[in-house]
Amino acid sequence: MYARDICRLPVVDLSGMKAPRPLRRSVEYLTEEEFRTFVDAIPLRTWTGRPRIAGYRFRALVETLFATGMRISEALGLDRDAIAGGQLQTTIVGKGNKERTVYFTKRALDCIAGYLDLRRDTHKALFATEEPARLTANAAQRMFNRHCKFIGMRKRVTPHLVRHTTATYLLKRGCPIGAIKEILGHNQLETTCRYYLGVLSVDDVRRLHQNHMTLDATARPSPTPPYEATPYVPLQSGR
Repeated sequence: MYARDICRLPVVDLSGMKAPRPLRRSVEYLTEEEFRTFVDAIPLRTWTGRPRIAGYRFRALVETLFATGMRISEALGLDRDAIAGGQLQTTIVGKGNKERTVYFTKRALDCIAGYLDLRRDTHKALFATEEPARLTANAAQRMFNRHCKFIGMRKRVTPHLVRHTTATYLLKRGCPIGAIKEILGHNQLETTCRYYLGVLSVDDVRRLHQNHMTLDATARPSPTPPYEATPYVPLQSGR
């Protein structure tokens, strides 16, 4: 360095400095009770008792996001034939043009089936507007905003918050972090760990330890050796 070697000036030795570790991001998510409240309050009927297609569509979208952990762009990119035959999985092309398999639940497929039964159009999009046209991410967020206001929920619920809710729901029930990585479509396991490893409480860890440490849980040490002991015979003198 010029200042150090030529001008003989004291300088800070940067070689001995280490960059700070990236802070673990704080993750917002819905508790199981909050999610049930949010979903169960979606109105599926009009005030006259007729089926409300907008409510069925919103319920199907929320259940799809929760079941699969997809990003909103991925969910809105689905076509009807992606879930043809009631299969619990399909292949999508997600972020970074990366292909991956996503997994549905029967609950989500039932909600989708109820929504599609009310559709009278032939548009290929799984989630479509009344025109019909493929539902956009902005329109979907407006649906979330209206529903939060309707039920008075203080948390700002977004499609991405539902994705976080999926990951924490799985983690709290003992799903391996590597499997959560694949479900969410993260490129690096480090990304999944940075987001979600800090969400478990002490009670969660205790419960998961008790649920999974089941190797020989009822085994007890035997009070007697499992072999026939050989009696001790002292040596006789002269031998």
